[in-house]
Amino acid sequence: MEVSKFRTLVDNVTHSRHGDEDNSEEEIISDQRSSVKIKSSSKLKSAEKGGNEFENIRVIQELSGEHTGAIWTMKFSTCGRLLATAGQDHDLRIWVLRDAYKYFDDMRQRFNAESGKTSPQPDVSTTDGDDKEEGEDDKGPFLRKPFCTYQGHTAELLDVSWSKNYFILSSSMDKTVRLWHISRKECLCCFQHIDFVTAIVFHPKDDRYFLSGSLDGKLRLWNIPDKKVTLWNELDGQTKLITAVNFCQNGKIAVVGSYDGRCIFYYTDILVTSNDSRIRLYDLRDLCLTCKYKGYVNLSSQIKASLSHDGKYILSGSENQFIYLWKTSHDYAKFRRDRNDYWTAIKAHNAVVTSAVFAPNPSTIVKQLIRDQEEDVAAAMKEDINKYYVMVSGDFNGVIKVFLHKTKTGATNIS
Repeated sequence: MEVSKFRTLVDNVTHSRHGDEDNSEEEIISDQRSSVKIKSSSKLKSAEKGGNEFENIRVIQELSGEHTGAIWTMKFSTCGRLLATAGQDHDLRIWVLRDAYKYFDDMRQRFNAESGKTSPQPDVSTTDGDDKEEGEDDKGPFLRKPFCTYQGHTAELLDVSWSKNYFILSSSMDKTVRLWHISRKECLCCFQHIDFVTAIVFHPKDDRYFLSGSLDGKLRLWNIPDKKVTLWNELDGQTKLITAVNFCQNGKIAVVGSYDGRCIFYYTDILVTSNDSRIRLYDLRDLCLTCKYKGYVNLSSQIKASLSHDGKYILSGSENQFIYLWKTSHDYAKFRRDRNDYWTAIKAHNAVVTSAVFAPNPSTIVKQLIRDQEEDVAAAMKEDINKYYVMVSGDFNGVIKVFLHKTKTGATNIS
């Protein structure tokens, strides 16, 4: 019964009935070239006298034609130069920033030289533009083809996790977790479970360990070198489906989210996304709800929210084809501190937005973009480089889009 519930949860995304009509919010066409439509809550429009905080968001790249079907999960490496995406088509794809390609290709070549193996040929585009498609803009931050594509899973992928040393974990409906490294093409290890593995995360301090959460209700701490479970715990209650796991306080506390809306802590801030179209921010020092964020639509999907690198913004996909943004704090006089419906929504996809994340190190991407600009624009961008945010979203059709946002104070237009 529990497995069929989760299968229905995933399948229901295809039949989402939530449109983008909303008569209570004014829609603004912000930039026809980047195909972005922005709308905001009426409360936000009345509160922000200087205009919409997010009105200068631009789509700076679209990556399509690689994934078949929905993208269920997207994660940046800790350095922000690699992006892992995975979903319905069973494959894990790694995208690399144009400037970082040589670094990671050299890493791969060194490994192959030391191991005496013939270097595998990755699925990557060249930087000389010889195979450039008509109308394709090669000035986007990522190479247009994946740096590598990992195959081995036999069912849909639900989650991925990066270690600081460029190991990658992928979890799947095939009841396994697989371990990879960016320098190799083959799977390094396979960790068998007895049900769908919905959530995984490396230990932040020691990448010999990782947590996995499964629909069997068990939270497992795995020792990778020993290839076995070191510790495990089982959720109480009738509904034991685990939908999210994470570490906090540098690995001192494990946090588990369940299908019936519980958060179990086995202190710092953490985001909780649930299927009642609300995002909740908790303070783990006293386990109190700090704020509830409202506006997006998430009734049957495993859509997860993301915090910006500086903690100032929250980002989430939505079943109504929009991407939603909130400030984590406001200085509005009438703003309820425990409830935030001051949202902005971006329409850039034509399908359910299944995943959306902030780049953890946006300046790395912005520095690359600066070199493609005219001298005066580049100079202005350099001066304001710490005011930029980069966001990446994926949808049910396998399309990936990259966005650039600059906090208001005279935004610079990027061609």
